[in-house]
Amino acid sequence: MSKISVRKETGTLLFDFNYRGSRCREQTTLKDTKANRRKMETVLERIEREIVAGTFDYGTFFPGSNRASQFGTRPSTASVDAVPSVGGGGDIAAPLMPTEVVERVTPTFSEFTEIWLAENDAVWRRNTMISTKVHVNGYLLPRFADKQMHQILKADCLAFRADIAKTGGSMKKRTLSAKTVNEIMQILGAILAEGADRYEFPNPMQNVKRLKTQKVHIDPLSFDEVEKFIANVRPDYKPYFTVRFFTGLRTGEVHGLQWRNIDFERREILVRETFSHLGREYTKNDGSQREVHMSEPVYQALKEQQRATGHLSEYVFCTGAGTPIDPLNVNKRVWKPTLKLLGMKDRRFYQTRHTAATLWLASGESPEWIARQMGHASTEMLFKIYSRYVPNLTRQDGSAFERLLLQRMGGNGIMKTLTKETAGSLAKVLNSRLSTIYNDDMVAILGVGRESSNEEAIQSWLMSRFADIDVSHPNTILESASEVLNQHLTDLRMEVMGGSISEIPAPHDFVQIKLLSDQELRRIACAIYFLILGDGSRSGIDSLINLAIGGRGNSIDQIASWISVQGKTYSYFPSELTLSLAQRLMQELRCIGESY
Repeated sequence: MSKISVRKETGTLLFDFNYRGSRCREQTTLKDTKANRRKMETVLERIEREIVAGTFDYGTFFPGSNRASQFGTRPSTASVDAVPSVGGGGDIAAPLMPTEVVERVTPTFSEFTEIWLAENDAVWRRNTMISTKVHVNGYLLPRFADKQMHQILKADCLAFRADIAKTGGSMKKRTLSAKTVNEIMQILGAILAEGADRYEFPNPMQNVKRLKTQKVHIDPLSFDEVEKFIANVRPDYKPYFTVRFFTGLRTGEVHGLQWRNIDFERREILVRETFSHLGREYTKNDGSQREVHMSEPVYQALKEQQRATGHLSEYVFCTGAGTPIDPLNVNKRVWKPTLKLLGMKDRRFYQTRHTAATLWLASGESPEWIARQMGHASTEMLFKIYSRYVPNLTRQDGSAFERLLLQRMGGNGIMKTLTKETAGSLAKVLNSRLSTIYNDDMVAILGVGRESSNEEAIQSWLMSRFADIDVSHPNTILESASEVLNQHLTDLRMEVMGGSISEIPAPHDFVQIKLLSDQELRRIACAIYFLILGDGSRSGIDSLINLAIGGRGNSIDQIASWISVQGKTYSYFPSELTLSLAQRLMQELRCIGESY
């Protein structure tokens, strides 16, 4: 059966047919394209017709073939103008086909590359065009400039890759990394693929695999190193590095940040464009267009920067002349000298972005939320780069990182002092959040001292625990304080239930029980009830309390009456009185429960 085949070694087409009981294969110089196959199939059909008619002359179709002399000449008017001959020899002789089939004229690599670059100029980012031209002018044109596009073979591409990948293969006689070699070959492949599509020749870069690259390991700063760096960096660059460390912005995004894209009210940084030595341009990709959460330190840093340079320029971080600061200058004059001064490992400037990601992960943020903050389309890149920093995460909104910052950076000068008035306002909200059983005072176990009301107790606790927090964003401290309080209450309850809290020795400044008001007794009773409630169902605990201590009223009233007969004197301070009595009551309840 006659057919058109491809020679694997060259990628060119050949005729494969039977004549006079022999299998004949005649090579051409045509590349394997649909157009060339159609043309050769037309010729093959004519060959088959003439073989059937007995008019086929081998020498007319393949004059340079050894088979032509083998089969002899058979003149035929039917075949004289069928296919003119071109000559050739052996099995690689090419048939004489119409001129437009045999001769191929395509642009040179240099000519087509110029066209290709011009067509992409309006599509690519400026940085992309510059880096592409560097590789084209430095590596591709010196090698392929004068070759016609269809004449570049796969062997040529592989030989080129081997040359630039060897030691000293770069323009400056240095050794190129596998990553750079792949970038150069990717450009070559894109040019050849476009040319092959337009001029119908097989793409020689098809199935050429990329070189294997070594995994790049990130080297972020620890939280201690971040704090140390910010505390010791030049004062005028503290806001700049605070933003870099705690937002994960890329260098171009930080330097292209403008005041119109700072939303202090919503506490968001709108990433809309970048800036480099080539000027202002669109972000790396559409996914990089995003809104980045502004944590408290970042908020304060941007406010400080606004006071310093807000009147000078539309750019957030600018020079005295109002122009964006130069990243190379910052890297050389601020970043590296500060690392050296502090005895820290030398790192690339980009590690500030990796630092933000790892700090978010360490604080327990959701990978999905972090990916959005970083400008990643999905979490795939996040897990690929930061897999060893990913714990079991559940949070979704950035509050975990906020709390980490509040705990670690409360006294670094960025945050302001919590006022008594603000603490009082927050205490009202926290008190309502803590009243999970009764609308009574639950903070008797906090150990904050003698207070006349539950809100005052919480207020004192806030002042002692969160003295150095700016509360211009009150939800932050409310969430943090609520979590700490609830965890504190839960821990105390578990300790009392487990019997791990020992009886607290009575200090000298006891206050007699009879001097405590009914409200104070009820507050302590309520806290005790809250501590022991986790030991079982409410109805079961109520029954045990009734059996153990009796009395009138509900369980809270029963416990309050029970407190008054336990002794003449007890310390008023809740952390002493409440825990001691709670443990004692728990022991009695256990005895009753076992006998019951």
